[in-house]
Amino acid sequence: MVGFLLNPTQLGFYAPAASLTSRVQTVGNGMVGFLLPSMSRAQAKSDLPTMRRMSILSIRILLCFAMFISIASVFFGREFIRIWLDNPDFTEKTYPVLVFLSLALLVRIPSAAVTSSLAGLGQVQLLANRAMLEAGTTVVLQLALAVPFGLPGVAAGLLISQFLVVAALQPQYLAKAIEMPVRSFLSQSLARPAVAGLLTVVAAATLTRFWPIGVLADPLTTWIGMLGIRDSIANRVAQLFELGIQVAVVGAAMFPPVFFLCLDRDARSAFRPKWRKTATPPPASLDSTERGTN
Repeated sequence: MVGFLLNPTQLGFYAPAASLTSRVQTVGNGMVGFLLPSMSRAQAKSDLPTMRRMSILSIRILLCFAMFISIASVFFGREFIRIWLDNPDFTEKTYPVLVFLSLALLVRIPSAAVTSSLAGLGQVQLLANRAMLEAGTTVVLQLALAVPFGLPGVAAGLLISQFLVVAALQPQYLAKAIEMPVRSFLSQSLARPAVAGLLTVVAAATLTRFWPIGVLADPLTTWIGMLGIRDSIANRVAQLFELGIQVAVVGAAMFPPVFFLCLDRDARSAFRPKWRKTATPPPASLDSTERGTN
């Protein structure tokens, strides 16, 4: 689409962002590989509580993962591209694409849980119809936005189609399949991750304001240079290392709200040391305040 609507040379600016986000998407898809057979078994037993718990919990976890990637891309993506590609032109043209594509992950990654759940429940035709509608909407939006806005328009077309089609339709499909009101399903799936994401945004904004790249990278460059490595390479390695520490700090700040807000009691108990676990653990279920209505 980029080569057709713009210029084949523009592919070089689009490809790094597309490659990064597609790899993250692959990780997200792999995280919910268990859902399809698990949902099929629960449906065979007519076990609605288990189907609801697995659906809601998997969406929460994947949404938190997607929010972490999106927040890291928005706050640290420009510096990462600058250090990685070492080309100002690439940085200015690739960073906006990375932002739009990473924001699209807020829908694409959690939708993997919804897709696996629906497939496990036998709703394959709904998924096929949604995929065709998504593809058509994406093409139309990219055709409309690519010429006036260039590369960001192509990425924005993908982002908008995710919210217009995938985010609008798939939750309704799954809520109906597990016999929950759509509003209750959305509130239980999205509210708590949204709080965790907001706290993480505050942490990332605070960190980038008071910790610019160079605080650690400058002395590290000197130490790495002592190994006989060229200064330009040593500086890039040091900056990547410092950037990695910053992203890790944001991830550490995100973990407590995710752990205590987004995981239910039984999921949290899995992290306890074995000697603290009770002999007869309670049955898997959402917290009492999170139970779906029949």
